[in-house]
Amino acid sequence: MTALTGRLLVHLIAALAEFERERIRERGRSGIQRVKATGRTRSGRSLGRPRRHVELGAVHRLRTEGQSWRDIAQALRVPVRTVRRAWQLWPNPEVGSLA
Repeated sequence: MTALTGRLLVHLIAALAEFERERIRERGRSGIQRVKATGRTRSGRSLGRPRRHVELGAVHRLRTEGQSWRDIAQALRVPVRTVRRAWQLWPNPEVGSLA
């Protein structure tokens, strides 16, 4: 095999690899678009991380009692950041729980 033939083979293999990568990307994009349109994956599960549900009233009550963010988070078994986000959502009457 000559250097010219070797280069030709390398270019052919690279072109096939690029084609296959693009097909994989296209399948991934179409799958995500389908999930966004329908709201469900083929397995029936939602896309993304599961939501944490926190009672906003409990966060508000514990905070007004003088509890620390960490104590509230431990009592409700959620991360501190989730408790602080729930506290920020408290004045909004349309939100019943942090989802």
